[in-house]
Amino acid sequence: MRKINPEETVYKYYTSIRIEYGDTLWDIAKETMTDEYNSTAEYVEVLKKMNSLDSDDIQAGQYLIVAYNDTEFK
Repeated sequence: MRKINPEETVYKYYTSIRIEYGDTLWDIAKETMTDEYNSTAEYVEVLKKMNSLDSDDIQAGQYLIVAYNDTEFK
């Protein structure tokens, strides 16, 4: 993940990712967490709310919405 210069405008976007066999919600959170979150646990809770999940259980083939930051306006 590229570090963003504090002077740059940062835009938040959302994308859908496909869960692969062996993926865990915690691993996905670690890979996709942006700087505004203080911990992986905090971001796991955000992912669960964003995706209407009642637990940490996810299945291969399922899709999750994740947020990401970018300095480019799309």
